[in-house]
Amino acid sequence: MITALIFIIGMVFGSFVNAFVWRLKRNKDWVRERSICTHCKHKLAPKDLVPVVSWLMLGGKCRYCKKAIDDSPLTEVLVAIVFAVSYAFWPYGFDGEGWTRLAIWLLAVVLLAAMFLYDLKWMVLPDKLTYSLFGLAFVQTVVVFVMHDFDYEVLRLSLIAMVVGGALFHLLYLGSKGKYIGGGDVKLGYAYGLLLLDPILPWLVLTVASIAGSFIAAYLLLTKRAKMGTKLPFGPMLIGGVVVVMIWGPRLWDLTSQLWH
Repeated sequence: MITALIFIIGMVFGSFVNAFVWRLKRNKDWVRERSICTHCKHKLAPKDLVPVVSWLMLGGKCRYCKKAIDDSPLTEVLVAIVFAVSYAFWPYGFDGEGWTRLAIWLLAVVLLAAMFLYDLKWMVLPDKLTYSLFGLAFVQTVVVFVMHDFDYEVLRLSLIAMVVGGALFHLLYLGSKGKYIGGGDVKLGYAYGLLLLDPILPWLVLTVASIAGSFIAAYLLLTKRAKMGTKLPFGPMLIGGVVVVMIWGPRLWDLTSQLWH
């Protein structure tokens, strides 16, 4: 029951991500303005905004102008799946700290999903999103620090994890003058490093993202959907890596350690 409820909540947040990304791109007020059709600008009724269901009932077309709806229900489904899987496989337990970290993580998923979609569409990671993720990660660090009776080891490990997450990207950015990696990726690296709290986990994110990026690039080249030198957004690979590592990172590290021994 809890997993199903979290899945439904995830769909609602996924719907929010679709609307939020569109408004962020166009500098719209995402708090007070009503949702509209991107084609005919008609204000959408509540019955048009039910996650996934409305899209299916309308056949993927606007009720008013009959043009294809720009927002994909895939975003809603994927965010819902990440919400449910995060709860089902949460590696940090369900005591006070575990629940707190899960709640913070689910909020982080919303920001990460918005970054994923924005970077995929326009190859940019907006500062508003990366800074928000960093702020959320900082709040988590303070909360865990307090819950651990002000153990400064928490702060030390968090600082190292933050540096590990962002320093390599920062060096690549400075060395290539932004040619090989964007400033948004650097900020994302610092933010997810702090979010993960453990210095080992950002390395795993980079490993997962690099492997995924290699397979995706190879597929695009083989299918001739991209050429050598075609720029691909790295943010979505990093974000996918963060999701995998947050949920399964400790298990992956244990498995790697066992293989080495």
